[in-house]
Amino acid sequence: MLSSLRVPRFILVVENDPPLLQTLADTVTGLGYDATLATTAVDGAILGEVAPPDAIILDTAVPDTTGMTTFERLKTAHPGVPIIMVAPVSAEQFARDTLKRGAFDYITKPLNVSHLTEVLRSAVRRSAS
Repeated sequence: MLSSLRVPRFILVVENDPPLLQTLADTVTGLGYDATLATTAVDGAILGEVAPPDAIILDTAVPDTTGMTTFERLKTAHPGVPIIMVAPVSAEQFARDTLKRGAFDYITKPLNVSHLTEVLRSAVRRSAS
């Protein structure tokens, strides 16, 4: 029966801090989604172009460009895809500014996994509709 088929959700995670990247990847896969990981903005953009994601988790401070440039590039490439920003508390205002520009939501570091889970599930639901 076709209605029982599960279509895996693809989450693009762009984060340059290895321990946080691992935590994000573990959370994404623990929820049953497929995670594709990038440690630079360029890699994230390329991976996002190869296979359009259902949601994006994006660090505000990835190397090789500014957080806003990365956000704008991914938002332009994937206008309907929810983008969840990850920001240290010191950059929370920047993350709030991305909400005004179309980000789905943001989470702060140190990471609260239960909050991330809630936000990610909500983003995937939005993407599926």
